[in-house]
Amino acid sequence: MVPLFGALPGGPEILIIMVVMLLLFFGPVVAIVYLLLRRSSGSEEVDEEVAEMQARIDELEAQIAADAAGDESAGERETAGEAGEALADAGTETGEDDTCHTL
Repeated sequence: MVPLFGALPGGPEILIIMVVMLLLFFGPVVAIVYLLLRRSSGSEEVDEEVAEMQARIDELEAQIAADAAGDESAGERETAGEAGEALADAGTETGEDDTCHTL
């Protein structure tokens, strides 16, 4: 007698089919859960690094503010001299010189 739907898989074939189906359907789910768990456990380390960076930024901003406050008094005295030098340099940067050209 011939089976109506063809040959049905036996025990080992069914086992292999089930393992392949488990890997195809539940493999990505397990990978996503693993990545989410790993991400959530690593957030504490990231928070610590962000806090360290923020503290370093605050230190540098305070240092810049202190340097700017100290430079203001010295900068006001040098501004007039620097302005004259800047005007003199502007002419040489554009290729202009002080010589007179005749046609």
